[in-house]
Amino acid sequence: MSVAAAVTIASVALALPAAADLDLIAGDDARVADTAGDGVNVREAPDPGAAVVAGLPESVAVTIADGPLEAGDGSFWYAVSAEFDGGNVSGWVSADYLSGMAADVVPPPFFDESAASGVPVYLDSDGEWLNLRSGPSLAADVATAIPDGAAVEILAPITVDGEGVAWSLVSYDGIVGYSAAAYLGGFATESASLDDGLLMVVGTGGEGLSLREAPDAAAARLTVLDEGALAWLLDGPVSGADGDAWYQIEADGLVGWAHGAYLSAASSGMSMADGSATGAAIADAALGYLGVPYVWAGTTPEGFDCSGFTWFILSSVADGSFPRPNEDQALYGSEVTPADLAPGDLVFFQNTYQWGLSHVGIYLGDGQFVSASGEHDAVGVSSLADPYWSARYLTARRVG
Repeated sequence: MSVAAAVTIASVALALPAAADLDLIAGDDARVADTAGDGVNVREAPDPGAAVVAGLPESVAVTIADGPLEAGDGSFWYAVSAEFDGGNVSGWVSADYLSGMAADVVPPPFFDESAASGVPVYLDSDGEWLNLRSGPSLAADVATAIPDGAAVEILAPITVDGEGVAWSLVSYDGIVGYSAAAYLGGFATESASLDDGLLMVVGTGGEGLSLREAPDAAAARLTVLDEGALAWLLDGPVSGADGDAWYQIEADGLVGWAHGAYLSAASSGMSMADGSATGAAIADAALGYLGVPYVWAGTTPEGFDCSGFTWFILSSVADGSFPRPNEDQALYGSEVTPADLAPGDLVFFQNTYQWGLSHVGIYLGDGQFVSASGEHDAVGVSSLADPYWSARYLTARRVG
């Protein structure tokens, strides 16, 4: 992806920026902020009319090189540099879209900040261990460290400290303390008894599920199944060496054993109970094409790209005049908030294979969506809680 592209996403109205942060000085670290997820243009000069040299997405870290300088229209600008997309980006950014590091740590898109006691979530810290602290402050003592991907239990709503950092009181391995809420990625799935039928890999935080030769975490690994992958249940549950429930499944042409905590009945994960009859029909039709190959610009059951797939499904189910281009689909119908998503809604993502609006899928229910994607090299099911997709979620639209 080239960073030279300007940040222009026609389908989403820009939020008004917060008051400009004019306290930054050369050498300070800051982040791109308050862009409503659209990112910011980096320009050749401190002027809104200057040429765009690159685009930086929301929350990318930058280093202040100069400023603030006032432009002729009264706006303020900073010279910044940033490591992004494998290279260095340098230029001028409006102060309206920069924030000091401490002030912009916020919960991720699908984090429920009102969650009460007993809600399990997983940690998403890019492979790093996260400190669990005795109080809601970076200055508080460290009680322990939590590994990436671990499940923790939320004990109270979010607390924001004097620096603007959001904290959650959580329990991990019997230890209670405060974790930065920005690293709590999504809701974990409890192990459940599964009946014969089609299963789905869930709750792995995007890490995938190990398929092993025997019902034991120490058994040889046959493969790793992607989040959202489908499998057939063959046997189980049986009690593994760790006392947990394990299931024998068939997936990717292999037969092996998987931990039950990361398997869910595909039928329940794709519930059509909520939403309209039209939405249920859209989602049901989309599931009929699982496994169709991903083909660039494809619009037929011989092969689909992402918007070709949604165009084909929507044109056949909901509206014969449904548009083909991604950017036109993102303006069709009515906008839907993440909390109100229902089966059949279109979900849009940004900054995947290219800058800006770049991917679309069909929501299935329970945090799952189906799309033609490079992730599966085919039409496949993915999770909105997957850190990759939750970080790139843009908007949703309801058709019909």
